Amino acid sequence: MAYGYNRPDPADAFRNWLRFQSDLLLIATQEGYTEEQAIEMLKIYALEGIKTNTGLIGGNY
Repeated sequence: MAYGYNRPDPADAFRNWLRFQSDLLLIATQEGYTEEQAIEMLKIYALEGIKTNTGLIGGNY
């Protein structure tokens, strides 16, 4: 057992992720988008992050 190391709680990490996504949906709906449009924007936002991250690898994908 390593001292000073705490294993991250996956349930807590997932809850934090859900809260963040909910905040993004709320912001989009406050900007005048429907909930369906906001969900689609979140999908695009996530896919763009994947594209950016794989581009940093050096075009191996």
